[in-house]
Amino acid sequence: MLKKDVNSSLNPPVMLKVVLSCFLLALCENGLSAQSCGGGTGTELLHRFDGPLSRSKLGWSVAGVGDLNGDGSDDVIAGAPGPATLGTALVFSSADGTLLYQIQSPPFAIQFAEAVAGAGDVNGDGIPDFIVGTPWSSPNGITLAGSAFVYSGADGTEIWHFPGFSVGDGMGNSVAGAGDVNLDGFDDVIVGAPYADAQGGTSSTGAAFVYSGASGAILFQLDGPSTASQMGCSVAGPGDVNGDGRPDFLVGAKHANPNGMDKAGSAFVFSGLDGSQLWQFDGDNVWDFFATSVSGANDLNQDGFRDVFVGAPGASGNYAHAYSGLNGSLLFRFEGFGSGAVYGSSVSSAGDVNGDGFPDLLVGAEGEWSHSGLRGAGAAYVYSGVDGSILDRIDGEGENFALGFSVSGAGDANGDGLADIVVGSIFAEFGSGTQSGAAYLFSLSSPYLSVDQASLSTSAGGEVNFDIDFPVSEAGRDYALLASFSGNGPWTTGGGCIPLTPDALTAQMWTNPPGLFLNPQGILDFGGNANPNFSAPAGALSAFVGVRVWFAGLSHDGAGSLHLASSAVTLDILP
Repeated sequence: MLKKDVNSSLNPPVMLKVVLSCFLLALCENGLSAQSCGGGTGTELLHRFDGPLSRSKLGWSVAGVGDLNGDGSDDVIAGAPGPATLGTALVFSSADGTLLYQIQSPPFAIQFAEAVAGAGDVNGDGIPDFIVGTPWSSPNGITLAGSAFVYSGADGTEIWHFPGFSVGDGMGNSVAGAGDVNLDGFDDVIVGAPYADAQGGTSSTGAAFVYSGASGAILFQLDGPSTASQMGCSVAGPGDVNGDGRPDFLVGAKHANPNGMDKAGSAFVFSGLDGSQLWQFDGDNVWDFFATSVSGANDLNQDGFRDVFVGAPGASGNYAHAYSGLNGSLLFRFEGFGSGAVYGSSVSSAGDVNGDGFPDLLVGAEGEWSHSGLRGAGAAYVYSGVDGSILDRIDGEGENFALGFSVSGAGDANGDGLADIVVGSIFAEFGSGTQSGAAYLFSLSSPYLSVDQASLSTSAGGEVNFDIDFPVSEAGRDYALLASFSGNGPWTTGGGCIPLTPDALTAQMWTNPPGLFLNPQGILDFGGNANPNFSAPAGALSAFVGVRVWFAGLSHDGAGSLHLASSAVTLDILP
């Protein structure tokens, strides 16, 4: 049986110090100290969402939208604007991959859902909403004026329709949540119209419009610097950049000509308080198309001010810049690896994917060759927000799949407490045929341990199966499944971290595991895997009803040298 009395004569801290001292001293010499507490880096595909029809080009746009269905996992949206469908926006559950909503194109639109984004809680019902752009629509009979639509996250119904004003405005070319700009308790949105006229009459400067989520009224119109600058080709809500308590705006004008440089491009940060310009960031060279993509970057340098991220995929570009919101200084410059990579065509904050407390960054390169030599497979790069190092590169699965055409942070899709990402691959071809497209939901932190059920009924009894899945590098090493009645720590020792609170059960699992466990220790197979098992007859756990047990897996070399620790999983003992 399990030994429940954690205050027994075992004296857990002393016992653990004696039994595990050699085992723990080696932590500093191995990889555990580079982890957060348990688990590790390594890309895991959570879901692949395939386009609904041939040529639907799912993944043209992707975004995290928050937890729409209240299951504790943040959900995602992907646009499929291809001509086969006239455009559709699909909202997926991140927990199980099921389709939550499919929003069809209105009759006056084509290529609906070229832009999608989370909108925050626009209508104040406590559930996040989402916004979809269709720049090729002709609302109210105005040819190609464009539109943006805000939909309820609760039931998928339309909340707002923001149509363009004049022929060819292209309203909805870009969309983003803006936060609560006017502090009325309702989140607002920002929409780009890159061919709209300026308020003063200058034609086709492009503009971005900030709309009230509560009333639908225009709060700000942010005009481009000159004719044909394509202001509003990209928009983002970066949060409070200047520390005045109001969320601010980031708007791209990829055809702007700063300092006389043709189409070098510019990105503008505007105050959410009064619409005044806070910062202007310019491309380095002619034809950089700087600000083709823009995103908030969260607070990269931990100075209390939100930062911004801008991509430049043009012929002279191939880079992405992260800037300080506080003083406008360049924090990071990332460069692509090939002239045809279209590196920087999409950028996004990733959130904290590796648990180091700093937000990380995403850059798409839809034209990149894969490491295996697939032309145009595309790639998405994940960078550390601490030092700008590459955390991972994700390649497209097929030639000309254009993975990285869109990238976005996805929130916490799998409930492991770390941020996940979603990436579009518009020319992917899976079950639905030619250029059906796909959107991939990835976790960059592998928990290394999973369990096939979260609870066990003592009256029924049953079997619980654990899956230890360490990297292949751990093949042939010893493993151990440890447990605790007392919590998930963190137990920091020797410069490393195990996600358990050590107690008598922890010591017992290491020295003499209870007989209800099968293979709690052993040798990892050629894939770095093992499958411990726990089996309890009916009634055997009656003394443990209401108890939660935390488990973690370890890999070690058998002589006390710990290599990796998993994240913690739990098992609740029910009546």
